[in-house]
Parts: sequence; C-alpha cells; structure tokens
Amino acid sequence: MLKKLRKLHHVKLYLAVLAVLVAGVLVYFLHFHRTISVIPSTNPASVQPKNSAKVSAPSETGQSSSSGGTKTPAGNSSAATSLTVPFGDFVSNHKAASGDVEYSVCNTTPGATCYIEFTQGTTIKKLDVETADNTGAASWSWTVNLGSGSWAINAVASLNGQTKSTTDSRQLVVQ
Repeated sequence: MLKKLRKLHHVKLYLAVLAVLVAGVLVYFLHFHRTISVIPSTNPASVQPKNSAKVSAPSETGQSSSSGGTKTPAGNSSAATSLTVPFGDFVSNHKAASGDVEYSVCNTTPGATCYIEFTQGTTIKKLDVETADNTGAASWSWTVNLGSGSWAINAVASLNGQTKSTTDSRQLVVQ
C-alpha cells in the first residue's frame, strides 16, 4: 500500500511539472511569438493628405499634439545630432476599410530612418523603412491590407545608433 501511495505521489508530481512546462511554453508563444510583415507602400515626393491637421514638435515624453501651427523642421543631421522623437500624421484616417489608401508621415531628424508599425495582439505589420529628407520628413502612401479591428500605431526613428519611438494616442480602426 505504501509503495502504491509513493508511486501515485510521483505520478502527481510528474503531472504537475509537465503542466507547468506546458503552461510556460504556451505563455511564451502567445507573448513572444509575433507575426511581422511589411505593408507594401510607395514613398511619394510630397504626401499631403487632404484635411490633415498640422502637428507641432513632440514634447520630451515623445507625445505630439495637434495645433494650427506649422510642422517644426528638425535641425541638421551631423553625427553629433540628437535624434528627434518621431511625430506627425502617422495615418491620414484613423477609421479605414480594407482597400482604402492611407497616407502616413513621420517627422524626425533629417537623414534618420523611420518606419511605422501597426500591432494587433501578436501580429505586427509595418511600412517599409524610409530615410527622412532634408526637412526631416519620411512619407508613405499605402493600401490598407490589415485585418479588421483596432491596431496600435507606433513610429520608430533611428540615427547613429539612437532609436526613439512614439505611440499614436489613437488606434487605427479597420472595418
């Protein structure tokens, strides 16, 4: 009888360890396994979405705010230049349908690279990396081919080993 109890105890212990391992693997894949793909886009010479709000320079926290003023151009892009936190119209319309054309702008330091990514759960889709022009603007024209639902919008800029990002306060809602 004592041997049966010990054997049963070992089986329960084995099953508990196995359950913890399975739960750990499941959490890993749900949290860290992400699907990342690039959204086809074009980089028009000047993208000016109709009815778009002008955007002021970002604050120290990286958040930008809408205003009636003009876009603040970044300074020159020497190696010692500090990277400007990205700001701008990351999407021209926060409510879109699949197949709609969106215009996206990321303003940062001239010569910096920038991309915009859209995240929903574990899926990340992003626009091609573009280099900001001499005014600090990178722009895209792209067709919405995201799944339906709400997508978080994040702009990421990099220059000389520095990387800064800004999350749009509004999500892109695809119908």
